[in-house]
Amino acid sequence: MKAIIFVFAFLFSSLNLYSQTSHLVHEKAPRPKFEDLKLDKNYPHDPMPSQYPPTGVLIGKMWNAYSTQASYTNQIFTDPFSGLISVVHRGSRKYPNSGTIVYQATDDDGANWTPEVGPMNLPGSLGRHPNIALSNPTKDVTPGAQSVIASFPILTTTWHYLEFSSDPTVGSMTFTHFLDSTYYPNDEMFINSKGDIFTVAPKIDYQIIGSDTVNMDLFMSTNRGVTWTKSPISKTSDFEQDTWNGTKGFINKNGTGYIMVQGKKSGQNFYSFGYKKTTNDGATWDTNWTWVNPYTIPSLSGKVHALNYEVDAATDNYGKLHFVGTFLDTLDKSLSGYTGIYHLWGEEINWNGELIAKVNRTSLSLPGGLTTLNEVKFASSWNGTFGVIKFCDIPSQLDSLYDIFLAGAWGSPKTILNVTNTKNINEKYTQMSSFLYTGVHYFGRVDIMYTIFGNNDTNDLIEAELWYLCGLYFGIYDYAEDDFYPPIKFHLSQNFPNPFNNQTKLEYYVPYEFDGKVLIKAYNILGKEVATLVDEHKREGLHSVTFDGSNLSSGLYIFELKANNTVKRVKGILLK
Repeated sequence: MKAIIFVFAFLFSSLNLYSQTSHLVHEKAPRPKFEDLKLDKNYPHDPMPSQYPPTGVLIGKMWNAYSTQASYTNQIFTDPFSGLISVVHRGSRKYPNSGTIVYQATDDDGANWTPEVGPMNLPGSLGRHPNIALSNPTKDVTPGAQSVIASFPILTTTWHYLEFSSDPTVGSMTFTHFLDSTYYPNDEMFINSKGDIFTVAPKIDYQIIGSDTVNMDLFMSTNRGVTWTKSPISKTSDFEQDTWNGTKGFINKNGTGYIMVQGKKSGQNFYSFGYKKTTNDGATWDTNWTWVNPYTIPSLSGKVHALNYEVDAATDNYGKLHFVGTFLDTLDKSLSGYTGIYHLWGEEINWNGELIAKVNRTSLSLPGGLTTLNEVKFASSWNGTFGVIKFCDIPSQLDSLYDIFLAGAWGSPKTILNVTNTKNINEKYTQMSSFLYTGVHYFGRVDIMYTIFGNNDTNDLIEAELWYLCGLYFGIYDYAEDDFYPPIKFHLSQNFPNPFNNQTKLEYYVPYEFDGKVLIKAYNILGKEVATLVDEHKREGLHSVTFDGSNLSSGLYIFELKANNTVKRVKGILLK
Protein backbone atom coordinates (compact mmCIF):
# COMPACT_ATOMS: atom_id res chain seq x y z
CA MET A 1 0.00 0.00 0.00
CA LYS A 2 1.22 3.48 -0.79
CA ALA A 3 2.71 5.39 2.11
CA ILE A 4 1.13 8.62 3.28
CA ILE A 5 2.82 10.62 2.72
CA PHE A 6 18.75 31.19 -1.87
CA VAL A 7 21.64 35.86 -4.67
CA PHE A 8 23.73 32.63 -5.26
CA ALA A 9 23.82 32.41 -8.98
CA PHE A 10 25.46 30.01 -11.32
CA LEU A 11 25.44 29.59 -15.04
CA PHE A 12 25.59 26.47 -15.43
CA SER A 13 26.40 0.20 -14.51
CA SER A 14 25.04 -6.76 -13.86
CA LEU A 15 25.32 -7.73 -10.16
CA ASN A 16 23.69 -10.27 -7.89
CA LEU A 17 20.41 -9.02 -6.54
CA TYR A 18 20.33 -8.76 -2.79
CA SER A 19 17.51 -9.88 -0.60
CA GLN A 20 15.05 -7.27 0.58
CA THR A 21 16.71 -7.14 4.00
CA SER A 22 19.81 -5.79 2.26
CA HIS A 23 17.90 -2.94 0.67
CA LEU A 24 17.94 0.49 2.21
CA VAL A 25 14.34 1.21 1.38
CA HIS A 26 12.08 3.43 3.43
CA GLU A 27 8.60 1.94 3.35
CA LYS A 28 7.01 5.13 4.64
CA ALA A 29 7.60 8.84 4.57
CA PRO A 30 8.00 10.57 7.94
CA ARG A 31 4.69 10.74 9.77
CA PRO A 32 2.47 13.63 8.87
CA LYS A 33 2.40 13.62 12.42
CA PHE A 34 3.63 39.68 5.03
CA GLU A 35 3.43 41.90 3.17
CA ASP A 36 0.03 42.84 1.78
CA LEU A 37 1.26 42.98 -1.79
CA LYS A 38 -0.59 42.74 -5.04
CA LEU A 39 0.81 41.33 -8.25
CA ASP A 40 2.45 44.36 -9.82
CA LYS A 41 1.94 43.20 -13.42
CA ASN A 42 5.43 44.31 -14.45
CA TYR A 43 6.35 40.83 -15.61
CA PRO A 44 7.59 39.21 -17.73
CA HIS A 45 11.16 40.38 -17.88
CA ASP A 46 14.48 38.73 -18.47
CA PRO A 47 15.51 36.97 -15.27
CA MET A 48 18.77 38.62 -14.30
CA PRO A 49 20.72 38.29 -11.07
CA SER A 50 20.19 41.27 -8.80
CA GLN A 51 21.55 40.21 -5.42
CA TYR A 52 24.60 38.67 -3.82
CA PRO A 53 25.02 36.63 -1.65
CA PRO A 54 22.10 34.14 -1.40
CA THR A 55 18.84 35.52 -0.05
CA GLY A 56 15.92 33.83 1.66
CA VAL A 57 12.52 35.51 1.37
CA LEU A 58 9.66 34.72 3.74
CA ILE A 59 6.61 33.59 1.79
CA GLY A 60 4.28 33.26 4.75
CA LYS A 61 3.27 31.28 7.81
CA MET A 62 1.69 27.85 8.12
CA TRP A 63 -0.38 26.29 10.91
CA ASN A 64 2.41 23.81 11.63
CA ALA A 65 5.41 22.21 9.94
CA TYR A 66 3.60 19.35 8.23
CA SER A 67 2.28 21.11 5.14
CA THR A 68 5.39 20.56 3.00
CA GLN A 69 6.29 17.16 4.40
CA ALA A 70 4.97 14.77 1.76
CA SER A 71 7.59 13.42 -0.62
CA TYR A 72 5.36 12.74 -3.61
CA THR A 73 3.56 16.09 -3.73
CA ASN A 74 4.45 19.33 -5.48
CA GLN A 75 3.56 22.49 -3.58
CA ILE A 76 5.41 25.04 -5.73
CA PHE A 77 4.71 25.55 -9.42
CA THR A 78 6.18 27.91 -12.01
CA ASP A 79 4.36 29.00 -15.13
CA PRO A 80 7.10 28.72 -17.79
CA PHE A 81 5.58 31.43 -19.98
CA SER A 82 4.95 34.33 -17.60
CA GLY A 83 7.39 33.39 -14.84
CA LEU A 84 4.63 33.49 -12.24
CA ILE A 85 5.36 31.33 -9.18
CA SER A 86 2.66 29.99 -6.90
CA VAL A 87 2.81 27.88 -3.75
CA VAL A 88 0.11 26.03 -1.83
CA HIS A 89 0.11 25.18 1.85
CA ARG A 90 -2.02 24.87 4.96
CA GLY A 91 -2.91 28.33 6.20
CA SER A 92 -1.53 30.37 9.06
CA ARG A 93 -3.04 30.60 12.54
CA LYS A 94 -5.35 33.38 11.46
CA TYR A 95 -7.60 30.59 10.24
CA PRO A 96 -9.72 28.58 12.71
CA ASN A 97 -8.17 25.16 12.06
CA SER A 98 -5.12 23.41 10.70
CA GLY A 99 -6.83 22.17 7.55
CA THR A 100 -7.36 25.42 5.67
CA ILE A 101 -5.69 25.27 2.24
CA VAL A 102 -4.40 28.55 0.76
CA TYR A 103 -2.08 29.64 -2.00
CA GLN A 104 0.28 32.57 -2.55
CA ALA A 105 1.93 33.96 -5.68
CA THR A 106 4.72 36.23 -6.89
CA ASP A 107 5.48 37.91 -10.22
CA ASP A 108 8.83 39.54 -9.37
CA ASP A 109 11.18 36.56 -9.14
CA GLY A 110 10.04 35.76 -5.59
CA ALA A 111 11.03 39.06 -3.98
CA ASN A 112 7.44 39.82 -2.86
CA TRP A 113 4.51 37.50 -2.31
CA THR A 114 0.76 38.00 -2.15
CA PRO A 115 -1.08 37.38 1.10
CA GLU A 116 -2.74 34.01 1.58
CA VAL A 117 -5.49 33.43 -0.98
CA GLY A 118 -8.25 31.18 0.28
CA PRO A 119 -9.67 29.17 1.81
CA MET A 120 -9.57 26.88 -1.19
CA ASN A 121 -11.52 24.18 0.67
CA LEU A 122 -15.19 23.60 0.76
CA PRO A 123 -16.66 24.79 4.09
CA GLY A 124 -15.93 22.34 6.88
CA SER A 125 -13.35 20.26 5.02
CA LEU A 126 -9.90 19.71 6.53
CA GLY A 127 -7.21 19.52 3.86
CA ARG A 128 -3.84 17.84 4.07
CA HIS A 129 -0.82 17.27 1.75
CA PRO A 130 -1.86 19.74 -0.99
CA ASN A 131 -0.61 19.83 -4.58
CA ILE A 132 -0.59 22.80 -6.95
CA ALA A 133 -0.48 23.41 -10.70
CA LEU A 134 -0.84 26.47 -12.92
CA SER A 135 -2.83 26.02 -16.11
CA ASN A 136 -2.07 28.39 -18.99
CA PRO A 137 -3.51 26.88 -22.21
CA THR A 138 -2.99 30.08 -24.24
CA LYS A 139 0.58 30.50 -22.95
CA ASP A 140 -0.29 33.99 -21.74
CA VAL A 141 2.81 35.93 -20.64
CA THR A 142 0.75 38.16 -18.35
CA PRO A 143 1.30 37.05 -14.75
CA GLY A 144 -1.91 36.46 -12.89
CA ALA A 145 -3.88 35.32 -15.93
CA GLN A 146 -3.12 31.70 -15.11
CA SER A 147 -5.56 29.40 -13.35
CA VAL A 148 -4.47 28.09 -9.95
CA ILE A 149 -5.45 24.48 -9.30
CA ALA A 150 -4.97 22.67 -6.01
CA SER A 151 -5.74 19.11 -5.05
CA PHE A 152 -5.69 17.64 -1.57
CA PRO A 153 -7.16 14.80 0.49
CA ILE A 154 -9.76 15.63 3.08
CA LEU A 155 -9.11 14.18 6.51
CA THR A 156 -12.15 12.97 8.43
CA THR A 157 -11.68 10.12 10.88
CA THR A 158 -9.80 8.45 8.02
CA TRP A 159 -8.81 9.32 4.47
CA HIS A 160 -11.85 9.40 2.23
CA TYR A 161 -12.48 12.34 -0.12
CA LEU A 162 -10.16 13.89 -2.69
CA GLU A 163 -10.91 17.56 -3.35
CA PHE A 164 -9.92 19.67 -6.37
CA SER A 165 -10.16 23.47 -6.19
CA SER A 166 -9.62 25.89 -9.07
CA ASP A 167 -9.26 29.68 -9.10
CA PRO A 168 -9.71 30.92 -12.71
CA THR A 169 -7.16 33.74 -12.32
CA VAL A 170 -4.72 34.56 -9.55
CA GLY A 171 -6.52 36.19 -6.65
CA SER A 172 -10.02 36.08 -8.08
CA MET A 173 -11.18 33.80 -5.24
CA THR A 174 -14.04 32.41 -7.30
CA PHE A 175 -13.22 28.81 -6.56
CA THR A 176 -14.85 25.84 -8.20
CA HIS A 177 -14.70 22.53 -6.36
CA PHE A 178 -14.72 18.91 -7.44
CA LEU A 179 -14.97 15.96 -5.06
CA ASP A 180 -14.33 12.26 -5.53
CA SER A 181 -13.93 9.27 -3.22
CA THR A 182 -12.52 7.05 -1.90
CA TYR A 183 -8.82 7.85 -2.16
CA TYR A 184 -5.64 8.16 -0.18
CA PRO A 185 -3.59 11.37 -0.67
CA ASN A 186 -2.86 11.87 -4.35
CA ASP A 187 0.56 12.30 -5.91
CA GLU A 188 2.02 15.39 -7.60
CA MET A 189 0.09 17.21 -10.30
CA PHE A 190 1.62 17.85 -13.72
CA ILE A 191 0.50 19.48 -16.96
CA ASN A 192 0.76 18.79 -20.69
CA SER A 193 1.52 21.17 -23.56
CA LYS A 194 -2.12 22.33 -23.64
CA GLY A 195 -2.37 23.16 -19.95
CA ASP A 196 -4.38 20.06 -19.06
CA ILE A 197 -3.71 18.79 -15.54
CA PHE A 198 -2.99 15.25 -14.34
CA THR A 199 -2.54 13.48 -11.02
CA VAL A 200 -2.49 9.87 -9.83
CA ALA A 201 -4.45 8.85 -6.73
CA PRO A 202 -4.35 5.48 -4.92
CA LYS A 203 -7.74 3.96 -4.26
CA ILE A 204 -8.92 3.00 -0.79
CA ASP A 205 -11.61 0.70 -2.10
CA TYR A 206 -10.04 -1.31 -4.88
CA GLN A 207 -12.12 -1.80 -8.03
CA ILE A 208 -12.50 -5.23 -9.59
CA ILE A 209 -12.44 -5.04 -13.38
CA GLY A 210 -12.55 -8.40 -15.14
CA SER A 211 -9.94 -10.68 -13.68
CA ASP A 212 -7.89 -7.92 -12.08
CA THR A 213 -8.15 -5.25 -9.41
CA VAL A 214 -7.46 -1.54 -9.98
CA ASN A 215 -5.47 0.14 -7.21
CA MET A 216 -4.67 3.57 -8.71
CA ASP A 217 -6.55 5.99 -10.94
CA LEU A 218 -5.26 8.75 -13.20
CA PHE A 219 -7.24 11.98 -12.95
CA MET A 220 -7.26 14.49 -15.83
CA SER A 221 -8.82 17.92 -16.32
CA THR A 222 -9.05 19.63 -19.71
CA ASN A 223 -10.79 22.80 -18.46
CA ARG A 224 -8.36 24.30 -15.96
CA GLY A 225 -9.40 22.07 -13.09
CA VAL A 226 -13.13 22.74 -13.15
CA THR A 227 -14.11 19.13 -13.86
CA TRP A 228 -12.13 15.91 -13.85
CA THR A 229 -12.26 12.50 -15.48
CA LYS A 230 -10.47 9.41 -14.24
CA SER A 231 -9.24 6.11 -15.62
CA PRO A 232 -7.34 3.13 -14.17
CA ILE A 233 -3.56 3.53 -14.35
CA SER A 234 -2.40 0.46 -12.36
CA LYS A 235 -3.64 -2.79 -10.88
CA THR A 236 -2.55 -5.01 -8.04
CA SER A 237 -0.93 -7.57 -10.36
CA ASP A 238 1.50 -4.88 -11.57
CA PHE A 239 3.35 -4.99 -8.25
CA GLU A 240 4.85 -7.66 -6.03
CA GLN A 241 2.47 -7.99 -3.10
CA ASP A 242 0.79 -4.75 -4.16
CA THR A 243 3.84 -2.79 -2.96
CA TRP A 244 4.60 0.69 -4.30
CA ASN A 245 5.48 4.08 -2.87
CA GLY A 246 4.26 6.75 -5.27
CA THR A 247 4.25 8.23 -8.75
CA LYS A 248 5.78 11.18 -10.59
CA GLY A 249 4.70 12.60 -13.94
CA PHE A 250 6.04 14.95 -16.59
CA ILE A 251 5.05 15.72 -20.21
CA ASN A 252 7.28 17.80 -22.48
CA LYS A 253 6.18 20.50 -24.92
CA ASN A 254 6.05 17.94 -27.75
CA GLY A 255 3.45 15.85 -25.94
CA THR A 256 5.82 13.04 -24.94
CA GLY A 257 5.89 12.14 -21.28
CA TYR A 258 5.89 9.50 -18.59
CA ILE A 259 4.24 8.47 -15.39
CA MET A 260 6.91 6.86 -13.22
CA VAL A 261 6.16 4.62 -10.27
CA GLN A 262 8.59 3.42 -7.61
CA GLY A 263 7.79 -0.04 -6.34
CA LYS A 264 8.36 -3.74 -6.61
CA LYS A 265 7.78 -5.31 -9.99
CA SER A 266 5.64 -8.39 -9.87
CA GLY A 267 7.90 -11.36 -9.18
CA GLN A 268 10.79 -9.24 -7.81
CA ASN A 269 11.33 -8.56 -4.12
CA PHE A 270 13.34 -5.37 -4.47
CA TYR A 271 12.51 -1.77 -5.28
CA SER A 272 13.08 -0.28 -8.73
CA PHE A 273 10.95 1.90 -10.98
CA GLY A 274 8.59 1.45 -13.86
CA TYR A 275 6.93 3.80 -16.29
CA LYS A 276 4.08 4.29 -18.70
CA LYS A 277 4.64 6.52 -21.72
CA THR A 278 2.42 8.86 -23.70
CA THR A 279 3.18 10.34 -27.11
CA ASN A 280 -0.09 12.25 -27.51
CA ASP A 281 -0.08 14.68 -24.59
CA GLY A 282 -1.57 12.21 -22.13
CA ALA A 283 -4.63 11.28 -24.18
CA THR A 284 -3.51 7.65 -23.97
CA TRP A 285 -0.79 5.83 -22.04
CA ASP A 286 0.99 2.50 -22.37
CA THR A 287 -1.17 -0.41 -21.32
CA ASN A 288 1.60 -2.07 -19.32
CA TRP A 289 4.37 -0.75 -17.10
CA THR A 290 7.91 -0.95 -18.45
CA TRP A 291 10.24 -1.75 -15.58
CA VAL A 292 13.87 -0.61 -15.29
CA ASN A 293 16.33 -2.63 -13.23
CA PRO A 294 19.09 -0.19 -12.21
CA TYR A 295 21.32 -3.03 -11.08
CA THR A 296 21.70 -4.38 -14.62
CA ILE A 297 22.46 -1.08 -16.38
CA PRO A 298 26.05 -1.52 -17.68
CA SER A 299 27.32 1.82 -16.40
CA LEU A 300 25.94 1.06 -12.91
CA SER A 301 26.59 -2.67 -12.69
CA GLY A 302 28.20 -3.48 -9.35
CA LYS A 303 27.96 0.13 -8.22
CA VAL A 304 24.43 0.41 -6.86
CA HIS A 305 22.72 -2.04 -4.52
CA ALA A 306 19.46 -0.57 -3.23
CA LEU A 307 17.09 2.29 -3.92
CA ASN A 308 15.92 4.72 -1.27
CA TYR A 309 12.37 6.01 -0.87
CA GLU A 310 12.42 9.44 -2.54
CA VAL A 311 12.76 9.62 -6.33
CA ASP A 312 11.78 11.90 -9.20
CA ALA A 313 11.41 11.81 -12.98
CA ALA A 314 11.44 14.25 -15.90
CA THR A 315 11.33 14.20 -19.72
CA ASP A 316 13.82 15.96 -22.00
CA ASN A 317 13.12 17.47 -25.43
CA TYR A 318 14.04 14.20 -27.16
CA GLY A 319 11.46 12.28 -25.18
CA LYS A 320 13.93 10.43 -22.97
CA LEU A 321 12.95 9.64 -19.40
CA HIS A 322 15.27 10.90 -16.66
CA PHE A 323 15.24 9.37 -13.19
CA VAL A 324 16.99 10.49 -10.01
CA GLY A 325 17.21 8.72 -6.66
CA THR A 326 19.42 7.91 -3.70
CA PHE A 327 21.13 4.52 -3.98
CA LEU A 328 23.10 2.46 -1.53
CA ASP A 329 26.39 2.10 -3.39
CA THR A 330 28.71 0.65 -0.75
CA LEU A 331 27.66 -2.43 1.16
CA ASP A 332 29.85 -1.62 4.17
CA LYS A 333 27.62 0.76 6.11
CA SER A 334 30.40 1.47 8.59
CA LEU A 335 32.01 3.61 5.90
CA SER A 336 31.01 7.24 5.59
CA GLY A 337 29.38 8.22 2.34
CA TYR A 338 27.98 4.80 1.51
CA THR A 339 25.12 6.28 -0.50
CA GLY A 340 24.92 8.57 -3.49
CA ILE A 341 22.56 10.54 -5.70
CA TYR A 342 22.34 8.81 -9.09
CA HIS A 343 20.91 10.05 -12.37
CA LEU A 344 19.56 7.51 -14.89
CA TRP A 345 18.26 8.27 -18.38
CA GLY A 346 17.02 6.39 -21.43
CA GLU A 347 13.98 4.47 -22.60
CA GLU A 348 12.98 0.88 -23.28
CA ILE A 349 16.15 -1.26 -23.06
CA ASN A 350 18.70 1.51 -23.64
CA TRP A 351 19.68 3.05 -20.32
CA ASN A 352 22.65 4.84 -18.86
CA GLY A 353 23.46 6.11 -15.40
CA GLU A 354 25.90 8.24 -13.48
CA LEU A 355 26.80 9.28 -9.96
CA ILE A 356 25.85 12.89 -9.30
CA ALA A 357 27.16 13.16 -5.73
CA LYS A 358 28.00 11.10 -2.69
CA VAL A 359 25.95 12.16 0.31
CA ASN A 360 27.05 12.49 3.91
CA ARG A 361 23.67 11.58 5.29
CA THR A 362 20.57 9.87 3.91
CA SER A 363 18.19 11.05 6.60
CA LEU A 364 17.99 13.85 9.12
CA SER A 365 16.19 13.82 12.47
CA LEU A 366 13.83 16.72 13.08
CA PRO A 367 11.76 18.00 16.02
CA GLY A 368 8.69 16.00 16.93
CA GLY A 369 10.33 12.69 16.08
CA LEU A 370 10.15 13.49 12.36
CA THR A 371 12.78 12.63 9.79
CA THR A 372 13.49 13.74 6.25
CA LEU A 373 15.54 12.19 3.45
CA ASN A 374 17.66 13.72 0.69
CA GLU A 375 14.65 15.32 -1.00
CA VAL A 376 15.78 14.70 -4.59
CA LYS A 377 13.96 16.57 -7.34
CA PHE A 378 14.23 17.45 -11.06
CA ALA A 379 13.45 20.76 -12.71
CA SER A 380 13.39 21.21 -16.48
CA SER A 381 12.98 24.05 -18.93
CA TRP A 382 9.70 24.16 -20.82
CA ASN A 383 11.43 23.15 -24.07
CA GLY A 384 13.20 20.28 -22.29
CA THR A 385 16.68 21.25 -23.47
CA PHE A 386 18.16 21.39 -19.98
CA GLY A 387 17.43 20.14 -16.50
CA VAL A 388 18.84 20.36 -12.99
CA ILE A 389 18.80 18.14 -9.90
CA LYS A 390 18.18 19.36 -6.37
CA PHE A 391 19.03 17.42 -3.23
CA CYS A 392 19.68 18.12 0.45
CA ASP A 393 22.61 16.99 2.56
CA ILE A 394 24.85 18.10 5.39
CA PRO A 395 27.94 19.74 3.87
CA SER A 396 30.34 17.53 5.85
CA GLN A 397 30.35 14.85 8.52
CA LEU A 398 31.01 17.61 11.06
CA ASP A 399 27.77 19.41 10.23
CA SER A 400 24.30 18.68 11.56
CA LEU A 401 21.99 20.86 9.42
CA TYR A 402 20.89 20.46 5.82
CA ASP A 403 21.94 22.70 2.93
CA ILE A 404 20.45 22.67 -0.56
CA PHE A 405 22.60 21.46 -3.45
CA LEU A 406 22.08 21.77 -7.22
CA ALA A 407 23.72 20.01 -10.16
CA GLY A 408 23.06 20.02 -13.88
CA ALA A 409 21.35 16.90 -15.18
CA TRP A 410 21.47 17.67 -18.90
CA GLY A 411 22.17 20.82 -20.88
CA SER A 412 23.96 22.53 -17.99
CA PRO A 413 27.24 22.06 -16.08
CA LYS A 414 27.28 19.14 -13.67
CA THR A 415 29.41 20.68 -10.97
CA ILE A 416 27.78 20.31 -7.54
CA LEU A 417 26.97 23.64 -5.91
CA ASN A 418 25.86 24.29 -2.36
CA VAL A 419 23.40 27.09 -3.09
CA THR A 420 22.57 27.94 0.52
CA ASN A 421 25.70 27.15 2.56
CA THR A 422 24.12 28.36 5.78
CA LYS A 423 25.68 27.01 8.96
CA ASN A 424 22.79 27.97 11.23
CA ILE A 425 19.76 27.38 8.99
CA ASN A 426 18.35 23.93 8.41
CA GLU A 427 16.82 24.00 4.91
CA LYS A 428 14.55 20.98 4.87
CA TYR A 429 11.15 19.93 3.61
CA THR A 430 12.38 21.57 0.42
CA GLN A 431 10.37 21.57 -2.77
CA MET A 432 11.44 22.69 -6.24
CA SER A 433 9.16 23.61 -9.10
CA SER A 434 9.23 21.09 -11.95
CA PHE A 435 9.59 23.97 -14.43
CA LEU A 436 12.49 26.39 -14.72
CA TYR A 437 11.75 29.91 -15.91
CA THR A 438 14.11 30.97 -18.68
CA GLY A 439 14.82 34.25 -20.47
CA VAL A 440 17.64 35.61 -22.55
CA HIS A 441 21.26 36.30 -21.62
CA TYR A 442 21.80 32.59 -21.02
CA PHE A 443 20.17 32.87 -17.62
CA GLY A 444 17.43 30.79 -16.08
CA ARG A 445 15.72 30.71 -12.71
CA VAL A 446 15.19 27.76 -10.41
CA ASP A 447 12.42 28.03 -7.83
CA ILE A 448 12.91 26.34 -4.42
CA MET A 449 11.15 26.74 -1.09
CA TYR A 450 11.85 25.27 2.35
CA THR A 451 10.29 25.12 5.82
CA ILE A 452 11.46 26.53 9.15
CA PHE A 453 9.70 25.01 12.16
CA GLY A 454 8.21 27.20 14.89
CA ASN A 455 10.06 28.63 17.88
CA ASN A 456 13.36 29.04 16.04
CA ASP A 457 13.04 25.72 14.24
CA THR A 458 12.48 23.65 17.38
CA ASN A 459 8.74 22.89 17.42
CA ASP A 460 6.84 21.04 14.72
CA LEU A 461 3.38 21.70 16.17
CA ILE A 462 3.25 25.50 16.30
CA GLU A 463 3.16 28.02 13.47
CA ALA A 464 5.92 27.40 10.94
CA GLU A 465 7.45 29.53 8.19
CA LEU A 466 7.67 28.93 4.46
CA TRP A 467 10.73 30.46 2.75
CA TYR A 468 11.75 30.98 -0.89
CA LEU A 469 15.30 31.07 -2.27
CA CYS A 470 15.33 34.36 -4.11
CA GLY A 471 17.76 35.06 -6.92
CA LEU A 472 18.84 31.53 -7.78
CA TYR A 473 19.87 31.63 -11.45
CA PHE A 474 22.00 29.52 -13.72
CA GLY A 475 23.19 29.31 -17.32
CA ILE A 476 22.76 26.70 -20.00
CA TYR A 477 24.32 25.31 -23.14
CA ASP A 478 22.58 23.66 -26.03
CA TYR A 479 21.71 20.02 -25.40
CA ALA A 480 21.76 17.64 -28.35
CA GLU A 481 20.64 14.04 -28.09
CA ASP A 482 24.12 12.78 -29.00
CA ASP A 483 25.76 15.52 -26.95
CA PHE A 484 24.96 14.30 -23.45
CA TYR A 485 27.36 15.90 -21.05
CA PRO A 486 30.26 15.73 -21.33
CA PRO A 487 29.77 16.97 -24.89
CA ILE A 488 31.42 15.34 -27.84
CA LYS A 489 31.69 18.57 -29.83
CA PHE A 490 33.83 21.66 -29.38
CA HIS A 491 32.18 23.50 -26.53
CA LEU A 492 32.62 26.22 -23.92
CA SER A 493 30.18 26.01 -21.04
CA GLN A 494 28.86 29.05 -19.28
CA ASN A 495 31.10 30.04 -16.41
CA PHE A 496 29.84 29.11 -12.97
CA PRO A 497 29.05 30.52 -10.61
CA ASN A 498 27.74 33.48 -12.52
CA PRO A 499 27.52 36.23 -11.44
CA PHE A 500 30.70 35.65 -9.45
CA ASN A 501 32.69 37.42 -6.77
CA ASN A 502 36.33 37.27 -7.90
CA GLN A 503 36.57 33.64 -9.01
CA THR A 504 34.59 31.61 -11.51
CA LYS A 505 35.17 28.36 -13.39
CA LEU A 506 34.85 27.55 -17.08
CA GLU A 507 34.60 24.05 -18.51
CA TYR A 508 35.36 23.31 -22.16
CA TYR A 509 35.49 20.26 -24.34
CA VAL A 510 38.08 19.58 -27.02
CA PRO A 511 36.95 16.89 -29.49
CA TYR A 512 39.33 14.49 -31.19
CA GLU A 513 39.55 16.47 -34.41
CA PHE A 514 40.47 19.64 -32.46
CA ASP A 515 43.42 18.02 -30.66
CA GLY A 516 46.00 20.81 -30.55
CA LYS A 517 46.59 24.33 -29.29
CA VAL A 518 43.80 25.91 -27.28
CA LEU A 519 43.54 29.59 -26.40
CA ILE A 520 41.15 31.07 -23.83
CA LYS A 521 41.15 34.80 -23.12
CA ALA A 522 39.00 37.21 -21.13
CA TYR A 523 37.93 40.64 -22.39
CA ASN A 524 36.11 43.52 -20.78
CA ILE A 525 33.01 45.09 -22.28
CA LEU A 526 35.18 47.44 -24.39
CA GLY A 527 36.94 44.49 -25.99
CA LYS A 528 40.21 44.98 -24.12
CA GLU A 529 42.01 41.76 -23.19
CA VAL A 530 42.28 41.44 -19.41
CA ALA A 531 43.61 37.88 -19.00
CA THR A 532 44.91 34.82 -20.85
CA LEU A 533 43.60 31.73 -19.15
CA VAL A 534 44.83 28.97 -21.47
CA ASP A 535 47.49 29.06 -24.19
CA GLU A 536 48.75 25.54 -24.70
CA HIS A 537 48.22 22.18 -26.38
CA LYS A 538 45.17 20.31 -25.08
CA ARG A 539 44.26 16.75 -25.86
CA GLU A 540 40.76 15.48 -26.54
CA GLY A 541 38.50 15.61 -23.52
CA LEU A 542 36.82 17.78 -20.92
CA HIS A 543 38.95 20.49 -19.31
CA SER A 544 38.41 23.34 -16.87
CA VAL A 545 40.09 26.60 -15.91
CA THR A 546 39.49 29.17 -13.16
CA PHE A 547 39.30 32.91 -13.85
CA ASP A 548 40.33 35.25 -11.03
CA GLY A 549 38.95 38.78 -11.25
CA SER A 550 40.31 40.00 -7.92
CA ASN A 551 42.13 42.89 -9.59
CA LEU A 552 39.26 43.83 -11.89
CA SER A 553 36.22 46.00 -11.37
CA SER A 554 32.65 44.77 -11.41
CA GLY A 555 31.09 44.44 -14.83
CA LEU A 556 30.43 42.25 -17.84
CA TYR A 557 33.30 40.14 -19.19
CA ILE A 558 33.58 37.98 -22.29
CA PHE A 559 35.40 34.65 -22.25
CA GLU A 560 36.62 33.47 -25.65
CA LEU A 561 37.75 29.96 -26.56
CA LYS A 562 39.73 29.46 -29.80
CA ALA A 563 40.93 26.22 -31.35
CA ASN A 564 41.25 24.90 -34.89
CA ASN A 565 40.03 28.22 -36.35
CA THR A 566 36.80 27.91 -34.35
CA VAL A 567 35.65 30.39 -31.71
CA LYS A 568 33.21 30.02 -28.80
CA ARG A 569 32.26 32.84 -26.43
CA VAL A 570 30.28 33.22 -23.19
CA LYS A 571 29.53 36.26 -21.05
CA GLY A 572 30.05 36.49 -17.31
CA ILE A 573 29.21 39.08 -14.68
CA LEU A 574 31.71 40.05 -11.97
CA LEU A 575 29.90 41.43 -8.90
CA LYS A 576 31.85 42.68 -5.89
